[in-house]
Amino acid sequence: NITLNGIVVLQGTLQPFCTLRAQTIVKGSLVIDGKINTPKQFSVKRGPGLMGSMFYVQKENSLHLNNIELHAGTSPRTYELVEDLEGRGAAVVVEGVGAFLAAKNCTFSGHVAHGLLPYGSGGAIFATDNALVVLQNTSFIKNFAESSGGAIYVQSSSTLEAVNCVFLWNRVGFQ
Repeated sequence: NITLNGIVVLQGTLQPFCTLRAQTIVKGSLVIDGKINTPKQFSVKRGPGLMGSMFYVQKENSLHLNNIELHAGTSPRTYELVEDLEGRGAAVVVEGVGAFLAAKNCTFSGHVAHGLLPYGSGGAIFATDNALVVLQNTSFIKNFAESSGGAIYVQSSSTLEAVNCVFLWNRVGFQ
């Protein structure tokens, strides 16, 4: 696992992407801005060996994503569970009072959450325990969850605000 806080600016012209090889645990406030010199968003992809969500935001911490594409996160199957990885929110898990995710001009695509309830929920994003998720001009494309919330799963104690967002070809069921 990697623990980060502060501001990260991702820039690239020829190859505007990076690969995560470990789960990123957000401590404090983390801002990731994909400013690039091409018309495409900066892409963050799941690397080999990454188990669980790409980003994990715990209580009283915040993650701000701008101009980023998160692609192909996979949460483990129920029988592969390791500690708190629990097969939920393959891109981002937002958990606890004061936990906050803001995504602006982002794309979440190709994420898969495995498992049977209470696991396998939120193909891209899983929010629980009074977390807040705010989305603006963000797309969710071809995400999948085996149990519930093909793109996003928000438990009743948490809040989701989505403005001008697009949801295409997300689904729930078994592959």
